[in-house]
Amino acid sequence: MKKKLLNESGSLSIAIVVAIIAVLSSVAMAGIASMDTSSYSMQYDVVQETHFLRSELFRGLKVKKTIGDLVAGVLNFPERRAEVSSSHMRRSYYMKTKIVPKAISNAGDEAVLSGSLVQSLIRGKRGPLTGFLTSSLESKVRKYGEIDLEQMSFAGYHYFTDNESSTNDTPVYFWGNDVIWRRIHSNSDIVIQNGGNNDFNGPWPVFFSKVSTHGHILWENSAGPIDQIFREGYEEEAGELIFNPTADEIRAFGELITPTGDIVLVRSMGAATEAYLGVITLGSVDSLINLVPDSDTWTDHDGTDWPYDLVVDRTAYNLMTHIDTTWTTYSVSCPPGSAVMIDGCELWLEGSFAGAQTWACSDTLSLTGSILLSGTDMGDPPDDPMHMNRSDFVGIVSEKSIVIKYGMPDVIAGPDGNGLYPRLHPNSNDIYIYAAMCALGDGDGNPNYDGVFTFEYMHPHVSSPALDGFSIFDPELGSDPTDADTVFVNVNIPYPDLVGLSYVNGYQPTGYGQILPFNGASTGPGGNSWPADLDYPFYNPLYPEGPNEIAQFAGERGAIILFGSVAQRRRGYVHRSNYNNVNRAQNLWMFDDQEFLGVCQYGSNCPTPGEGYDKDYKFDTRFESIQPPFYPSVHVERGLSPYDAESCRFKKPPTLF
Repeated sequence: MKKKLLNESGSLSIAIVVAIIAVLSSVAMAGIASMDTSSYSMQYDVVQETHFLRSELFRGLKVKKTIGDLVAGVLNFPERRAEVSSSHMRRSYYMKTKIVPKAISNAGDEAVLSGSLVQSLIRGKRGPLTGFLTSSLESKVRKYGEIDLEQMSFAGYHYFTDNESSTNDTPVYFWGNDVIWRRIHSNSDIVIQNGGNNDFNGPWPVFFSKVSTHGHILWENSAGPIDQIFREGYEEEAGELIFNPTADEIRAFGELITPTGDIVLVRSMGAATEAYLGVITLGSVDSLINLVPDSDTWTDHDGTDWPYDLVVDRTAYNLMTHIDTTWTTYSVSCPPGSAVMIDGCELWLEGSFAGAQTWACSDTLSLTGSILLSGTDMGDPPDDPMHMNRSDFVGIVSEKSIVIKYGMPDVIAGPDGNGLYPRLHPNSNDIYIYAAMCALGDGDGNPNYDGVFTFEYMHPHVSSPALDGFSIFDPELGSDPTDADTVFVNVNIPYPDLVGLSYVNGYQPTGYGQILPFNGASTGPGGNSWPADLDYPFYNPLYPEGPNEIAQFAGERGAIILFGSVAQRRRGYVHRSNYNNVNRAQNLWMFDDQEFLGVCQYGSNCPTPGEGYDKDYKFDTRFESIQPPFYPSVHVERGLSPYDAESCRFKKPPTLF
């Protein structure tokens, strides 16, 4: 080795080898450095674009929460650009974001919730923002993500009220008979009362999920065990939820039907429906003399003995308009994944429903029977994990009120020989409701016309009987009851088959029907006391009903067994005491003032302590993620609209965006 080093040719060879090694090492080091730089550049782009992507997605979310449904269709944001530079690197990033609505579908008979997608794509390039984003300069890293927004609807609340008070404008309390399983919200104060009883907290109510109120939690007497009452806590002064009095989503995207009638009766039978159209007609007008009670016993049309006889008072008369409802078959259906709005008349609804569907009405919506699901046995929960009903979802929406009907004509059976329909009491016992219900009505300051979920005929009285009266109308002599030449003609006034308050048409202001006290007073001209327990003619929806029928059907009517949710403008009554001291009128029927004759609706023989239904309300947890088609959605007054899903999902960038 020493000789080689001292040898000139050997030294040159070694020098060349060393030089080659140095060059190769330099090239290798440069390659490694280039690879490190490229890797660092890509990693830098990954980190930076990820941050920008999160920022863009949540920017889109904030915008969507702010504008709600004010903008329809696809909303494209202006492209946002940002430049990031250092002493060794300069990068530019281009950010594109848009909000895309999701359509309701019903693939495989499984409902899909409406909502929106926030979509963002981030691209980068080498160099400053000036110039174009060419493929030669564009980073190989592209980041794309989505936020899937499921717009909350009022179906997701077990209980919602815009005003936590009754139609009498008095506070309504949650007490020991109330067990609320899922989310509850009120736009007004929530009042807690000690009383009643439940299996979880004795005389205090129980809320197993979050309670929120735009107002405050108040106590009727003294404060109770807060932790036992509010198991998941409560929030006061929360955002006020907008309770729109019109079903805008249903009107915009559902089928709008405007019948040429007054009532649409729908009975669903799974995939098919049976429907009838009711048209109210006003017939002839009879001029009837007053009839006042006597002491003898009189027998009603159904054989019931009445403790009143009738004597003729020829000094006064009333006008009696014959009112009738004619029914014809009608065609209406609600295919799965859709909604139907009955506009301009009432909707009467019952039956078993298949698929996801929403039934709505611009007027009062009456439940003439149970609302069931084809895929769930009556009484079973539809959200049982072991027997989950994945296809049937029912929404019931009224732009006025939702009412459990007391009685109705048997339209399917048809009229008898006298043109009268047999009478049904479909809800005299339990009623099952598998649905999300929403009563939107706004009474414009009159609480009696605010939307409620309630029951029909809550101040029952024994009916004034239908009877043979005397007509004093004679075209030749006129209708003056004092005319000595008036001819009395015996006419029959049958009870109408109409359920409603149309009796006000055709009556003189001082008259109260074919049987009434003289000029509305409590006694007739002969000094006979007018029986306080008789109702105003037609006040009973199935007029006339004797005391035996009233006692059987109009008192305690079973329970409302709900698998679903209730949203309403005010808290509707579902049970009342038969001692009604609020809507009390001593001698007159004051319908305009919502006052009703007498203290006890049954007179001196009240058969039950009250009337109406017990509550057995269970929430259908499926409504937390899937709502009926076009069901009214939740928005916050001067705040951000809530959504059920807000998590980011990073995905493979689409080819076209």
